[in-house]
Amino acid sequence: MRWPWKRGTSTRDRLVVSWSAQTFAFVRARVRSDGVFKIMQMGVERQGSDSTEVFVQRLSGLGLKGGAASIMLRPEQYQVLQIDAPPVPPEELRAAARFQIRDMVEVHMDDVTLDVMRVGNEAHKANNHLFVVVATNATVRGVLDLADALRWDVTVIDIQETAVRNLQTTLARRDARLERADAALVLADERQAMLTVSANEELFYTRRMDLPPGFMDMAWSQPEPENNAASDAFVPVGEYVPDYSGGGGSSYGSNYGAARGASDSTSGDVEKHNAWLSRYSARSTCGTAPGPASPWRACAFLPVNARQNWRDGWSAKRAIR
Repeated sequence: MRWPWKRGTSTRDRLVVSWSAQTFAFVRARVRSDGVFKIMQMGVERQGSDSTEVFVQRLSGLGLKGGAASIMLRPEQYQVLQIDAPPVPPEELRAAARFQIRDMVEVHMDDVTLDVMRVGNEAHKANNHLFVVVATNATVRGVLDLADALRWDVTVIDIQETAVRNLQTTLARRDARLERADAALVLADERQAMLTVSANEELFYTRRMDLPPGFMDMAWSQPEPENNAASDAFVPVGEYVPDYSGGGGSSYGSNYGAARGASDSTSGDVEKHNAWLSRYSARSTCGTAPGPASPWRACAFLPVNARQNWRDGWSAKRAIR
């Protein structure tokens, strides 16, 4: 997106700067013969208590005076709004957008500078919306005053969203997937992240998200949970299946009657069964019962109170028999 201030110049070096809250950041790059930029110089300078003249001299001492420059606004220096595209000719879009956003900004419309660009590209005319970028006149005047002091030819005043779109486009072109939607999430500063979605070299969606205090100091990975396998895992025990044959009919287990009398069998079976259930009563998660299904095997995977009811009922049944 190009802003109204545009002075053509030709040079192999490209200087990109930002100027906000008395902090100056810059990157100087040079175009190689293969068209790739090589970073020659970069840094951050803070004005501090220096006067404007002293600060300009300091920047000049870094070799930043003269030449072409692109100005990158910081997120706090502008707003990005999205509106329905007004039904007017292209040359009247800015004026119509200025009227349409009059209730969406907190300053008087005479005190802002704006530019517009369509959401998406011509292939998506159904999405008839505009992005409107709004910056105060004081912000624009401040960066241009610094540009005049350092004798820059300002080719463009850019914003973060379109810069990230250009980066997404470059990567998509390299991978031969320009037509596919590509999302990027960038931390603009310690308190804000920016999401952009681009396709076909155009910006389709952008949103800023506030981050909680201390977000950059938070742990990015969760600690591994303590290994509670010893207490939660299924513990196999010797299988006990009581005898239901009763001397006849179908049998659900081994016939213990031949080894001991009826009373001894009843007493011993109850003790074994109670001990078997007690070992599972402490488990909070049972999982799937192993082995062939039987009434007593399923009992161990019921809730504790249900298992108690089964045990009391089984004991009463054996006592009656």
